Amino acid sequence: ASALGSHTLKTDVCDELCAAEPACRFYAIETTYDSWEVAFPRCYLFDALTHEDIIPAAEMVDVLAFWATSAAKRGALCVVCTCADGTADCRDRDLQTVPAAAGADATTLDLSDNPRLTLVGPGAFDGLDGLEVLVLPSGVKHLAPEALESLPALRDVSLATGDGVTRNFVDASSTARFDDVCCRREASSRAGVYFCDLSPDEPGVVDAIYEETNADNIIAGLFDHMRTLDSITPDSPFLAEAVESKEKCVAYCEMKAECQSCMHFTPWVVGASLTNTCLLYGDEPPANHADNFVQREVGGAYMGLPPRTRAALGAVVAASPLVVELSEANGYSNTFEVSLGADPLRGAVWITPRLEGFGNMSLAFDPPTITLYDAQTVVTVAVTVRSDEVTRDLTPTVALDVEACDRAFVAQQATLQLDVLAAAVDDGGTRVSNAGAVVALVVVACVLVAAGLFYCLAAAVRFVRKKQQLEMARALQVRDQVAAAVEKIQEFQAIFATLPGDAFCALEKLVPHEALRKDLVVYDAIADVAAAKREGLVFVFLSHQWLAFASPDPANVHCTAMQSAVRAVAAAAGVPLASLRVWVDFISIPQRNRSEQRLSIASLPTFASLFRCANQL
Repeated sequence: ASALGSHTLKTDVCDELCAAEPACRFYAIETTYDSWEVAFPRCYLFDALTHEDIIPAAEMVDVLAFWATSAAKRGALCVVCTCADGTADCRDRDLQTVPAAAGADATTLDLSDNPRLTLVGPGAFDGLDGLEVLVLPSGVKHLAPEALESLPALRDVSLATGDGVTRNFVDASSTARFDDVCCRREASSRAGVYFCDLSPDEPGVVDAIYEETNADNIIAGLFDHMRTLDSITPDSPFLAEAVESKEKCVAYCEMKAECQSCMHFTPWVVGASLTNTCLLYGDEPPANHADNFVQREVGGAYMGLPPRTRAALGAVVAASPLVVELSEANGYSNTFEVSLGADPLRGAVWITPRLEGFGNMSLAFDPPTITLYDAQTVVTVAVTVRSDEVTRDLTPTVALDVEACDRAFVAQQATLQLDVLAAAVDDGGTRVSNAGAVVALVVVACVLVAAGLFYCLAAAVRFVRKKQQLEMARALQVRDQVAAAVEKIQEFQAIFATLPGDAFCALEKLVPHEALRKDLVVYDAIADVAAAKREGLVFVFLSHQWLAFASPDPANVHCTAMQSAVRAVAAAAGVPLASLRVWVDFISIPQRNRSEQRLSIASLPTFASLFRCANQL
């Protein structure tokens, strides 16, 4: 941690200690006393505050974090930044805190390109009552809602990205599409401002609903018609973890493609005849499963419905009507409505209408994208096609592509059909029947066929020659594709991070990439690995499965086995453990930064190609 210092039993004057220390910008207070460790609450002073500084302490005790609000330490806005024409340009100033207004009259404040500005606390913008536009740095981890709610003129807040583009996470529109689909729209206490209330994916947690049920109905035979796929108890040889909670029970149901529902039973007192149980069913539960509900003293039961079942029960994107006519009568423009069959459990549902096939048809949708947060909102979409492109009757399909945080809404794709009717006219402008047009087309076709017979033999010869040319071109294309694929794995797409063998064998358990960053030996290119091999270093590549939801190796099964394997490799190679470089999934692949994680996973074929044998545990 980067704390400047800590003071025991000084939590009540921590703010004064920070004020007295010139370098102090933030302070944190432990609020609980650990009687087992006889550890008294402490006051920590920081010159910079990062996510990693607070989390280790928070795992053991409750911690409150604060920031120094004095104008002297923050600096005056128009002294620290450049102020001109109502704009305060604070870009790339290495800021750690938002400068104090100090009488500045700015309508736009740009704080982008300040990677150390990670926290914006309450009162950060006090005095900037005329501020309308605010750009925050991409690295901001905490933004106090009170900081924005105190700005009466604010209308546009955005978050800068590394390439200079801003992405939206606070908006003044009630139909705002935030940067992340897992953002639920949350109204601020200040009218007209909506925040992104983020509900990200959690490992091992699925988007399910739970309903208390009457466990006595099992005895009464109410569930006899349902196919029981699995009955899991703590003694089950496989999937026993599913009995620990209703959330884990339904997570295992989601993993099993034919599972439509599950029941989780938890006894209040575990005995010889009562134990936690997870029942996986191949059918939906009856609608009256909770009838005569009585929560027994022996325990409680819940029915869980995974995303696929929720989709079957109506948690889908719906379009109405299912057939939309486009004709001369309506100017080749019509509308349809899009809505949700149920409220999403998390975030938003993004919908994009798309024409399937008919690539030469210019079809326009307004709006082109739709964002829905609940089942009460209905959006009307206008669809228009250019009349001069309609030369015959068509029935194309419009697919509604869906991106959603709640997985139930991507389980099924909604579609609708367009009935596009052509308007045929003769030279005088009089409408002619479709039947007459068909007759004319048949006559023309017959003439063309008769003329074409004359050229059949020549066409056949040209076809054979063309086929040979195409086969040759295809062979060359395949050769080029193979060469491109081989070239792609000739270099890393991400760093090759390894841990020295002695350090790996000293681990008490598997720890994530971020916790071992200072101990990792990193190779940027394949040539670097080759050079290390020539110097006598031995590389070990190990891949493992996760044995639990929240931990890859809760009982140290993998860790012990892999350490034994590493020692065996060192003995067989006749080198000390320190000469080994060990690559392990959980240690070598970033766990927090999803972009870096995806690049590392994409490089796995290249990593594995460096070794004669890659073992998977």
